[in-house]
Amino acid sequence: MKSRLFKSIALAGVVLATVNHAQVCEETILYNGNNTPGHMEQAGATFPEFPEWNANWGDFENMKFPYIRLSGQNSETADWKGALVFNAMPVKVNGGTLSLKARATQNVKFGVWIEGDFGTGQVHFADLAANKTSSLKISVTELAAGSKLELQKIWIGLFNVKGYQYTTLFVDDIVLSCTQRGAPSGTKATFTIQDSKENTYPFANVDPSSTVRADLWGDEPIPATSAHYDVQKRAAWQAQTASSFVLSEGEHRQISRFLKSDSLSPKESRDGWYKSLYLVDRNRIRDSVIANPKQLYLDAGSTAAAYEMKTIPLLVASLDYSYATCQDTLCNSTKLNDYHLLVAGIPTSYTGTSKVTFVYDPSFVISTSGKMPEAEICTSAKCEVLAPMNQVNLEFPSAGVQQIRIKLNDGVTVSQQKFSLEVK
Repeated sequence: MKSRLFKSIALAGVVLATVNHAQVCEETILYNGNNTPGHMEQAGATFPEFPEWNANWGDFENMKFPYIRLSGQNSETADWKGALVFNAMPVKVNGGTLSLKARATQNVKFGVWIEGDFGTGQVHFADLAANKTSSLKISVTELAAGSKLELQKIWIGLFNVKGYQYTTLFVDDIVLSCTQRGAPSGTKATFTIQDSKENTYPFANVDPSSTVRADLWGDEPIPATSAHYDVQKRAAWQAQTASSFVLSEGEHRQISRFLKSDSLSPKESRDGWYKSLYLVDRNRIRDSVIANPKQLYLDAGSTAAAYEMKTIPLLVASLDYSYATCQDTLCNSTKLNDYHLLVAGIPTSYTGTSKVTFVYDPSFVISTSGKMPEAEICTSAKCEVLAPMNQVNLEFPSAGVQQIRIKLNDGVTVSQQKFSLEVK
């Protein structure tokens, strides 16, 4: 995905500089909210929600919008962390400092560390006071030994975040004071996202029935969801049905509520596809039937984030499962009911623009038939047919929570779903 994305949206911004002489120190701005794209890797990330890359929640003390915003809450005390990767990376660092601004809505311990060809460095900790901006300047030699390093990732974290306490972290103005431009081969490519009608989304030629998908973002593969049934129960179900998944009646109702709801919140709209496919996948009685739903969901979120939530991939699943209903009060006897699931989803709860591009990429489709369903997407103003391997541009009338409707037809069934998307 990185190579496809950069080739498509950044070719106009590639600058090659031959490096065959001694380098001098050069300041590199990794992030300042001004055309400095990047993403947070999903592998190893424990922040409760995806980052908002160019957020605007107003100006703060010594921090002007846009900035990176991370927020959420957990049910227990936990450490939140994640690796930030910017388009200027990898970058050669020759000493100097790493500076950044950090701000949190709660009193919390903040940490930053780096990763590169040297491995993973030491953590620099700072205590953030609630609603106060801290300007940090850290010697690179404090973070990792060595005078010349290739920096590939910057990790950030909040430590011992209290359970049931909604916490937001803002990060801005990430700068390295002493870098050397030029890759080991003698050239360095600098990528810049440009708004151009010629720069279209880089679709992948993927079989939507394939159970193993390419690693889109260079992260570690996401482990499969643990199977709910043990070997004996699997064998018992396999003797009763040709289905690959057997859900409980309650789980089936959860999925039905998501499909039929007219009043989903933006967060419910974002999470519903994965939660539905999680219930299906965990109740598998046969292995290697569908691709890992969590991997597709997280990759779709990373793709949307790379486009600053202005381009949103459509998530789709078309498959069969069975669900068990009780035939007596003690549920000693059950009946298996066949069901065909056709469900759409979106990987973000918000967009940063009123003009949004929706893309229908087979990378984010699970279809056991191998066919991508027909799709139509509507705002309050108009509807557009969204063909496979294609994109449509839709405009929302104003900021705030907006409604979209997605209709799917896979030749077996037709589904119509309503979603909420916050326009910021």
